[in-house]
Amino acid sequence: MWYHSSHHQYTAANAGNYTLFAGGDSKDKGDVVEAYDLFLTRTTPQALAAGREAPAAASLDGYAVFTGGLVPGEDYKYPGGADVYNAQLVRTGSDNGLLAEGAAGTVVGGFALFGGGCRYAPTGTTVTRYNTVSAFHRVIRGYEAHTACDKNGYVLETVVTPGNVHDSVAFDDVYDKVTESFPQIETIVADSAYKTPHICKKVFNDGRVLSTAYKR
Repeated sequence: MWYHSSHHQYTAANAGNYTLFAGGDSKDKGDVVEAYDLFLTRTTPQALAAGREAPAAASLDGYAVFTGGLVPGEDYKYPGGADVYNAQLVRTGSDNGLLAEGAAGTVVGGFALFGGGCRYAPTGTTVTRYNTVSAFHRVIRGYEAHTACDKNGYVLETVVTPGNVHDSVAFDDVYDKVTESFPQIETIVADSAYKTPHICKKVFNDGRVLSTAYKR
């Protein structure tokens, strides 16, 4: 298994059932993002808004957040902001972020924390080293009830998550609880949001049938 192009000083984070590798210094602009699913199948999501050499990354509630870094090939230029990918590998941006390279990222509770790093002045002699921490807060816009019913519409199980958790991410919890309580279930009927390689493999390996909508 090889990264599609030669990189160094890139970083990784998880979004849903994907691991994303992003940024770095390479022969391209340093904005390449590559994603691998649970079967190690590689896809190429939308690129970063700007190249990031030595960025920081963190995984928060099914989202991958990339920030900081140096613009590859540009001395003393820092992209700022942040690139955020959801479980469907759709990129959104944020004006908040680091203006530094070599920072670190982690998660605690509902926060993604990014700290440290440094910036070089145009003379190349002055270095600003940071001892501050930037925080991205988990934004909950309501809640969602992921519910499993039988063919008559009676509720078998429900799992409540923040509204920004994708259906496919919540599937395992609902599925495991339902099949533990009702092992006689043979067929799972779901919409196209649940048609992912991980879910298909999980259901089929259990000897059950997944009936879902056509998805391009």
